[in-house]
Amino acid sequence: MRVFFVSILMVATVGLSAARAADHALILTNRDYDTLPDAGNALTVRDFGGILRAAGFEVRQGTNLPARAMVRQAQEFQDVASDPDAGRLIVVLSGHMVSSVHDTWLLGRDAFEPDALSVGGQGLSLEALTQVMADRPGQAVVMLVPSEREIEVGRGLTAGVADVDLPQGVTLVQGPADYLGQVLQDGLLQPGVSYADVTRQRPDGVTVSGLRGGSVAFTPADRTVGTTEPAVNTQALEDRAYWRAVQDVGTVEGYESYQRRFPDGIFASQAAQRLADLRDAPRREAEAGEAALGLDRSGRVDVQRKLTLLGFNTRGVDGLFGPGTRGAISGFQRDIGVEETGYLNREVMQVLNRRAARAEEDAARAEEAAAREAEASDRAFWDQTGARGDEDGLRAYLDRYPQGIFATRARDRLAEFERQAQGQERADWEATRDEDTASAYRGYLDRYPNGIFAAQAQERIAALTAPDPPAEEENAQARQDRAEEQQVAGNPVTRLLIERRLAQLGYDPGSAEGIFDQATRRAVRAFQEEEGLPVTGFISQGTVAALLGMGSD
Repeated sequence: MRVFFVSILMVATVGLSAARAADHALILTNRDYDTLPDAGNALTVRDFGGILRAAGFEVRQGTNLPARAMVRQAQEFQDVASDPDAGRLIVVLSGHMVSSVHDTWLLGRDAFEPDALSVGGQGLSLEALTQVMADRPGQAVVMLVPSEREIEVGRGLTAGVADVDLPQGVTLVQGPADYLGQVLQDGLLQPGVSYADVTRQRPDGVTVSGLRGGSVAFTPADRTVGTTEPAVNTQALEDRAYWRAVQDVGTVEGYESYQRRFPDGIFASQAAQRLADLRDAPRREAEAGEAALGLDRSGRVDVQRKLTLLGFNTRGVDGLFGPGTRGAISGFQRDIGVEETGYLNREVMQVLNRRAARAEEDAARAEEAAAREAEASDRAFWDQTGARGDEDGLRAYLDRYPQGIFATRARDRLAEFERQAQGQERADWEATRDEDTASAYRGYLDRYPNGIFAAQAQERIAALTAPDPPAEEENAQARQDRAEEQQVAGNPVTRLLIERRLAQLGYDPGSAEGIFDQATRRAVRAFQEEEGLPVTGFISQGTVAALLGMGSD
């Protein structure tokens, strides 16, 4: 911090006493790309800013900028370059470059699979830049340092710099950064060195296009580097001087200091962009560290599973690193004492894998111990209950251990009990029907309150215990038929045959079970009425004869 403020003080003092020539430079150097391979030479090209400032240039400089930020820088350069009082203009571009038939673009840091249709939004047009400089013939130079690393491009583009159709008076110098630095310092910035001299003296590997002949020099012979003119605007001079010092330091504190001192300064937008880039650098570095791990969807799912196992809630195990997963990673980083970025790197992954492996081993041991304990409890309870073999013990075991070790054995034994019980119940029911008395049916219900034949027993009890009609309502014929019914249909088999015969003839006697209930009586009366017999509802000998005779030859 002491060095920063000393630099500010020194440069500001110089700036207040003198005005610099209206020469302008734009330097854009992209080295670290989000998805494309990193480009070389950016660090060397960045040094051009100091060289040009020492020569009296106002320098706008950006490093690792996305496309939109590069365009903003170029627009600011365009504003000052269009000033009638502007002097020499120089543009230095370094990074991945792509070309079409008519133009070349410097790709922004955020470029992704550029093609002829999308490149306009992913880079800065060289043709547009040179048009900005066309009004300064002989005083306009573009220096290009294409990346030495190859990249894949889409339809309509080629990697590198194509032949550029330069405006009259604009010179293009292209080559490695170190060689261009030599051309800049020993050629272009030397007073009286013509473009022809620069072309002749250029190092191998450097090409010069555009204005190359005659005695025209980028820096006139009568111009001394650092030539000054009387100050005309103290505030503007202080602003520019302070900005130069801030650029030399290049820290967050420096740019914040500029913003506080010159909130509406000449370079306010550039300061904001530089701050955004500097503050965002740790995140980009963290993102790059995670990207280097090469995690696919299953790998990210595995990370979420391990974080969850260790007690860090990712809010889902789906392979998507959203806010929940980022928060869980930050929590894990805090727990292990490293910087909380919310992004993984190799070191964090190694610790995560080790801790998760230990946690899984501990969980497996705990699960195994719990399984042994559960098995011991299961066997002990079986010995107390189901092993006795009685129905109550078997049911008690299944109530506690429905999926237990002995559950199948218990269910098979209970099924056997059920089959035996049903066989006994059927035998008892047959005996009850043979007896066919209300007391017999009540005895069945006492033994089997929810038995298979409980409903039938209830119906037969109701029929057997129904009160006889008053004597005056039952005539002599009815009394005679009732008495005959006891003789001709006194057993369940006969009654069952009569019910079935009534059903065959189309009369509904109800359920055919050998029990004469109200439905059976209605069917008998309907049959008697149809056949011209006395209608009593009881099975007389005449009724039996008519039933058996129906349908016979």
